[in-house]
Amino acid sequence: MLHLFRARWRDLIPAECPGCARRVSGQGLCPACRGALGRCPSVPRCAWCQHPLVQGRCPDCSRAAPACDRIVSAFDYLGVGQRLIQAYKLQGQLSLASLLVQELETAILAAGWAAAGPPQCIVPVPARAAALRQRGFSPPAEVARQLARRLGIPYRLGALRRLHEGPRQAALPRSARLTSQQGLLASASPVDGLRVAVVDDVMTTGATLMACRAVLVEAGAVQVEAWVLARALQFGPCSISSSSNPKSRPTPAM
Repeated sequence: MLHLFRARWRDLIPAECPGCARRVSGQGLCPACRGALGRCPSVPRCAWCQHPLVQGRCPDCSRAAPACDRIVSAFDYLGVGQRLIQAYKLQGQLSLASLLVQELETAILAAGWAAAGPPQCIVPVPARAAALRQRGFSPPAEVARQLARRLGIPYRLGALRRLHEGPRQAALPRSARLTSQQGLLASASPVDGLRVAVVDDVMTTGATLMACRAVLVEAGAVQVEAWVLARALQFGPCSISSSSNPKSRPTPAM
């Protein structure tokens, strides 16, 4: 009963909305940011990677095969979603992890399980050592850990490892990102016959997820799907990105 009392008490304590810093009652997003978090409305999406179609074609999947067997994302990397991701990753606001995990869990359950059933393990995209030293934690690993607990699916932290650091994705042009992850990853534990979900924070070109899938399939995985917090878009902001903060503009995913 004590935890229920604490939860109700927290709902009454004024706090800053993590999306806009307005003072609101309770914890979490204010109504305006809650309404703004999501996707560009009324835009046809690619059935594989969830990127909005451009002239009827997906700008990513029309150039190469989809990054994974299935991709689920919680929101677009715009506006409120972009600010939450940047506060979590770049400003080290680890407390945002639970809010972000809840959004991703909602998206996963809404999408339903694949025909073969739910994944049998959850694997985070391995962080670069330099990023770990700078941040003190791995954003994908923390999301994957909490998500695994909420969904009751085993968590495999070490299933993937980095062989080399490689360049920062954010520093590369889009064309270079598509090949920058080749040969950087390896499997660190067996996944023979398993259905695997790979967790990352932001999907831009899908190059990192594609590299993860290739390594896991070589290690024996029979299905690899991707669960990401945010889907970066190739074009400018739409109405959803400006509804809460007029200064917000998309920037390259880190």
